[in-house]
Amino acid sequence: MSSERAQFFESNERAKSIKEELLRLQEEKDKYEAELKESLEYLASTPVGLDKPLLDEEGFPRGDCDLYAIRGARNRVSCRRNDLKALQERMYEKLVELQSSTHEEATQQMVADEEDRRRGLEAAKLQLAEMEEKRNVSLLTPFLKVAIVERQSRI
Repeated sequence: MSSERAQFFESNERAKSIKEELLRLQEEKDKYEAELKESLEYLASTPVGLDKPLLDEEGFPRGDCDLYAIRGARNRVSCRRNDLKALQERMYEKLVELQSSTHEEATQQMVADEEDRRRGLEAAKLQLAEMEEKRNVSLLTPFLKVAIVERQSRI
């Protein structure tokens, strides 16, 4: 196997592994987004939500909601937002890596295509020259005409 083909397969395998990693990261991202949505929906159903204070005007804990569950949901929202941000950064890095990998592959393919085009052009020129030679020969007037060819005859 030529080194060019080996590089192509290596590049192709690298791109394939990056794509698989991106799909895995996307699944993880979807899971985080679902958890985030669930926590935000829970917080939206409470009287304090995500931003309102957990204490009343006198500084005592509010009695109209489950403070422990709200604090847990707020913590999950904060953690999932941070996780999503880090995950998106990793996905971006992988996309850049995939792009550079496929860019190299595309460049190699363009070089190979250019060589094929050049070879095809040379072959077409040779064929055209051959056809031109045949045409020129067919325009010549014959100087000899063979009437009969016998088997095993000697001149």
